[in-house]
Amino acid sequence: MKCILIFILSMQSNDSLFVIPSLQSPLQIDGKIDEKVWNKALKVSGFKQYYPEWGEDASNQTIVLLLHDKDNLYVGVKCWMPGGKVIARETRRDRNVSLGADETFGIELDANNNDRDCFLFAFTPLEIQTDGKVYRKGRKQSLEWDGLWKSQVSRTNFGWEAEVEIPFDQINIEGKVMGINFYRVSHGDNGTPQAYFWKLSPSKGNFFDISSFPSVKLSSNYRKKSIQFSVLPYITANSYNYSNGNPSDEWNIGGSAEILTQFGLEGAMVFNPDFATVEADVDQIDLSKTGIYLTEKRPFFKNELSHFKTPIELFYTRSFEEVEYGGRIKWERGSNSFITYIVNSDGKNHLISRAKGCIFKGSYIGGEVIGIKGEDSLRKVASLDWDSELPYEFCFRSQLVRDFGEKKNLYKVVFERNAPFGFQTFISHEYIPPDYFLETAWIPITDLVSDYVDLGYTWQTGNKVMPMVGVGGDFTYWQNTDGILRRKKYQGSLGVAFQGNFDVSAGYEGDHHLYQGSYYDNNLLFINISRRFSNNEIGFFYYGGSYYGGKLDFIKGDLEMGIARKLTLSLIGKYYRFKVGDNVSTTLISVLKANYRILPKLTFRTFLQWSDQSEELQTNFLLAYEFFAGSHIYLVWNETRETGGFEMDDWELPQKERRIFLKACYQFNF
Repeated sequence: MKCILIFILSMQSNDSLFVIPSLQSPLQIDGKIDEKVWNKALKVSGFKQYYPEWGEDASNQTIVLLLHDKDNLYVGVKCWMPGGKVIARETRRDRNVSLGADETFGIELDANNNDRDCFLFAFTPLEIQTDGKVYRKGRKQSLEWDGLWKSQVSRTNFGWEAEVEIPFDQINIEGKVMGINFYRVSHGDNGTPQAYFWKLSPSKGNFFDISSFPSVKLSSNYRKKSIQFSVLPYITANSYNYSNGNPSDEWNIGGSAEILTQFGLEGAMVFNPDFATVEADVDQIDLSKTGIYLTEKRPFFKNELSHFKTPIELFYTRSFEEVEYGGRIKWERGSNSFITYIVNSDGKNHLISRAKGCIFKGSYIGGEVIGIKGEDSLRKVASLDWDSELPYEFCFRSQLVRDFGEKKNLYKVVFERNAPFGFQTFISHEYIPPDYFLETAWIPITDLVSDYVDLGYTWQTGNKVMPMVGVGGDFTYWQNTDGILRRKKYQGSLGVAFQGNFDVSAGYEGDHHLYQGSYYDNNLLFINISRRFSNNEIGFFYYGGSYYGGKLDFIKGDLEMGIARKLTLSLIGKYYRFKVGDNVSTTLISVLKANYRILPKLTFRTFLQWSDQSEELQTNFLLAYEFFAGSHIYLVWNETRETGGFEMDDWELPQKERRIFLKACYQFNF
């Protein structure tokens, strides 16, 4: 359910400082808390439930131990499980961690005690890491940031335990005092998901408030390197073979270099950065007809994207398909920052700069400048945005954009309360001029004056059979800049979480929409059902009704299985049927995914997809050895074969395309 978010950050303010003892030598990370030095560690216990029963003692005991040396923060974790049974299935790094999924432990570090931003480090009993940044005082999260840190896990007779090493230079620590919190996603005896926190915030809706994190202090000085330097080169080799053309081979090299100083100043250069197309974008059917937002994977971009998440996103890095070279300069101190990108792509030079400063506690002002230099033109765009905290966990955001080349203005204002439980709202008003195109931005619809209202309320019932109930509704009103109606849509939904990790949600959507010169009245029902059985999960989704002058039925079924702690299988079926008069079009998509962990760092992945519309079988085989985040060796085999006219006595399907891909990259730190 959408009211349960992936990051669970809660704290209760505490004026006293917890002091972390120091070590004279580095700690060996092996996942076993058996070294004598752990006896002197700061001990954290007494976790409380956030869900399903607010404020109750955690039913599964959790103990955290903290130490540090001159270079690293060390975290020891002991997690008790009923009968020692641990639920964990996922084998991909940076997967979405949701309540009800895998057993997970998370660490949040407000490294500079600025009360607005923090780093997230999470891991599962299968040693699968997730990391990211939490910003805007905890309201927004991004998994695109990757850090270099260690975690090792071992199974015990009571559950599992782990050791974690987080280098101080990865979190840009400035002083000896940090805000810190811990969370755990677990399961009860009956399989019901549970969430525990070290401390609970006074308000159920305020657990994202980083300013409420308790503070910890390092007992001795850490070593702050005056200059840090890293180089990330890569090399790829491609072999293509098409049925209607000659085979071709291609080599490619590139890389990036970064430098960091103790004054908070960073610099980076990149040449032909790797686009990381090995792991394809998630297959989706665009029922909204407004385009699909794609995530970024190139290290040169992804670790800094949280700085550019404004109401109107002017820096959509996936718009740069091919980058010849580029540079980045960043300065950050506390809540103030400045960052500039220079990107050469498609024969043009792009400059994107953003500065952000804290005006007073809880509010900041930001500015963004974009310059695009072609052979005979220079385009200039400037933006001013504001983010302000309001009482009762509400906030107000706004942004004004001026394109001096096009002589056009854009703006958007947002009023919201983002909370997992209790009252939630998102109200926005947006203006986009006609025929507006900015190649660096994500603006899928133009000539638009839109109003959007989303209201919801989620109850923690305290009932063990039905611990959570949520209701919500939204209203969208679009018109063009001449006042002509383009879309009027309303939606209502009801969701219930039942005992035993069983969720059901259903709703109705009405949509009066101008599309390709005609108005259509769409009336659609949707239902989503999911059930988790230990390491297996089954899901069903239906979306259908009158749709753009016809009748739509869209059905999706999912079956995911975790086998022997190393193998994950996913079976996905999608059926799309659209009928207009006597004309019927159907699409059937079948997907099989398998992830097998041969060794902790060596993974074999497969992806097979068949569609009756294209009559193609697409296969992908990936053998990956990951040294650490961003450094790996990939060997990939992609192949497409035609299935039309297939007969049982055929030895093989005709080959349409084959691609063999080898990629190697390794980050060197100095």
